[in-house]
Amino acid sequence: MFEVVEPPQTATEPVTEPVTPSESVGMMDAVMEGVLDRPAEEVTADEIGRFLDIAPLIEGIIKDYRARAKKMLEHNEQVPGWKLVPGNNKRSWLTDNELEIEKGLKSCGLAVKDIYPKVIPSVPKMDAIMKTRTPKMRTRFGQLFKSEPGAPVLAPEGDKRPSITASLFEDETETALEPAPTPESPALSDDLTPDWMK
Repeated sequence: MFEVVEPPQTATEPVTEPVTPSESVGMMDAVMEGVLDRPAEEVTADEIGRFLDIAPLIEGIIKDYRARAKKMLEHNEQVPGWKLVPGNNKRSWLTDNELEIEKGLKSCGLAVKDIYPKVIPSVPKMDAIMKTRTPKMRTRFGQLFKSEPGAPVLAPEGDKRPSITASLFEDETETALEPAPTPESPALSDDLTPDWMK
């Protein structure tokens, strides 16, 4: 007799449906209920985690609303409490011809050293150039700069970068919490009799 063998079940990725606007509002209400009316020091770690989970959603909504408000105001539609104002001026040369710009600046009494200041490029820019050099030259280049870790950045738990252990902050925290030294009080004598009575 033949035995019927069923094909093995293959795991399939769950299909995530896009979140509708109404569902988004419901998610935010559920997370923010009882959170926004309390100081940050009183919010639990679990509440902070759930709040940060929906932060991209909130930021996306704010970005869309800002763009919508700007577009409405550009078409003379009023947005209560908001208006369009001029941005920062952007100045540029009238021509892309550097020789003409240099000639014009020299006519203003500027020297060549003022027009073309001598600036050493940054390490990342020089590193891009040094990639085409020999290993010996790159080793010598590596001795000219130092590399320091950047400031800690908040990231989701699934981020590929390694987590920073809390021990790195213990010394700084303990130093910050230490009370400031107070001047020592002078020792009091047991004899409280004024000098003029002795």
